[in-house]
Amino acid sequence: MKFNGDRKMAKKFLNDFKTYKFLNRKNETMKIPANHVALALTFIKGEHIQDWAHEMMKNMEDRLESTLNPMLETNEYHWDYFEDAFRDAFTNTSKREDVDNKLQNLHMKEGNLNQYVAKFN
Repeated sequence: MKFNGDRKMAKKFLNDFKTYKFLNRKNETMKIPANHVALALTFIKGEHIQDWAHEMMKNMEDRLESTLNPMLETNEYHWDYFEDAFRDAFTNTSKREDVDNKLQNLHMKEGNLNQYVAKFN
């Protein structure tokens, strides 16, 4: 399981990592959301995304080591923040527009209703 920044593989990476978390849920380390983030970041490799991964780690360290209001490593916010940031950065942001374009250009050809309807499924 490795992620190199390919937007087409972002959803698969998150799904694979969630499966990995589930399989290891009894492991003490995997019961801590901050560790989920740190582990996920070890699978993010690539010239163009290392800065993003480093920034994610720094943000989490800042939350954990804050002198005013340190956040517990068991706080689910760490994983939620990572997952939201990952989706914002790497998922296909034009997916909805792509679907809208396909719908706008969809036409029944040669009177084949079954093929036409199948495009919606």
